[in-house]
Amino acid sequence: NAIGLCGGLIVGLIAVTPGCGYISFGGAMVIGVISPIVSNIALNKFQFLIDIDDTLDVWAFHGLGGTTGMILTSCFATDHVYEDDL
Repeated sequence: NAIGLCGGLIVGLIAVTPGCGYISFGGAMVIGVISPIVSNIALNKFQFLIDIDDTLDVWAFHGLGGTTGMILTSCFATDHVYEDDL
């Protein structure tokens, strides 16, 4: 549905934004695809198990999207992207 699509796009942007100066375009695409999947799994499976009352899904979007982006930024970070900007 449209709400799920918009949520996935937002999670992808949340995950890519902190590391955008250190990752290439391909790495950004991978992070933008993986992070919404992780967020969706957490939203549908784990949120009800740990009984979080989160009406706007902020925990899944910002918390897990940002954490996934941070971890994946360390995997896809390259030196040449940073050096080209200097």
